[in-house]
Amino acid sequence: MLIKTKQGIYSMNRSGSRIEKQRQVNEFTNLQVVRLAPGEALPPLRQLIRDSGFGQVMLQNSIRLCVERGVLEARPRQGFFRTATDSRRAGHRVVDIIACSENGYMEVDGFMVRLIQFLFRNGTDRGYSMRIHRSNFEAKLSTYAELVRNYGIRSVFLVSPDNPEIARSIREQCAMAVEVMPTSPVRRGPAVEDSPHMVDLQMDYLFSRGHRRIALLHEDREGQSSLFHVRRTLCYYRRMAEAGLKVLPEYVADTGHGGIGLQRTLERMFRASPPPTAVICNELWLPQLYTFFAARNMVIGRDISVISDGEEKSRLEPPPTLIRNSQEEIAALAWELMERLLAGNFEERILFPNLTLCERHTVNNKIR
Repeated sequence: MLIKTKQGIYSMNRSGSRIEKQRQVNEFTNLQVVRLAPGEALPPLRQLIRDSGFGQVMLQNSIRLCVERGVLEARPRQGFFRTATDSRRAGHRVVDIIACSENGYMEVDGFMVRLIQFLFRNGTDRGYSMRIHRSNFEAKLSTYAELVRNYGIRSVFLVSPDNPEIARSIREQCAMAVEVMPTSPVRRGPAVEDSPHMVDLQMDYLFSRGHRRIALLHEDREGQSSLFHVRRTLCYYRRMAEAGLKVLPEYVADTGHGGIGLQRTLERMFRASPPPTAVICNELWLPQLYTFFAARNMVIGRDISVISDGEEKSRLEPPPTLIRNSQEEIAALAWELMERLLAGNFEERILFPNLTLCERHTVNNKIR
């Protein structure tokens, strides 16, 4: 069965277990909840059914779990609303999450929003009341100071901060801060950073399968590349140079905001002579990449190879080969640092998640 959502087209096996389907429904519902501001209403059930493709009963079960966890409250004849704090644990310590430098990543089913979802869920499971705040890309340091003052923030996860001064200014206000996947260099911990070895592992795998014409899709939004995207691009160029391979200008391109811009980028890339045989692509843009190849009758894993990052994408067909960068593990590492802070143990540690190869059927073997 194909399910079309706002994030793309996915496949779901009708014979899949009910438990697995309910897990996917819970993931979808949690994603909607973490996007809500305190007091904001959850979209009506009819809209959730339309947006997700899931059934009414499973969505109702998932919403009921959110109410039991205290992150949603039911208001008769009005619907379900995001609670200001976890109503069952209001007397406990509150831990905040700030989605820093937010440039739209909270609106798509991508890496950062699922990371925030894991941070949020881990907190409620550990008995903390969780609050989520959003700060846009152009926000000044004073915006973060106001958040600390207005909400009485004392312990906070800073997700994807683009400036090391954000953490410094918050700590100066006597708030405990853990940086999570910062997009600028970390001067001091505690922090969980992106692993510097992602592209090395992707390139190693493609080289081992005989690929030499390798393309890279990276993110560069209005010239504001993040630290880990810059690192990954530099690593790509270094590995291609070390192997003595030519990089055509069309082989390296930014995704922009997706849509028609990405479509044109891919068209230019595959008009190159010769075209690439493999593409390294961020997980966020995989659905559009799959759609592009399907429209041209290019079979992934036969006519073109794809390798990605992030979590396993069982809903894409075929599931992509990827270097797994687990949001769940990143969230667990961040909570390890946070709970040590809350226990009075301040450490300037910087942790990195483990990377693992998940080999599927989207990279063909060109070595015969």
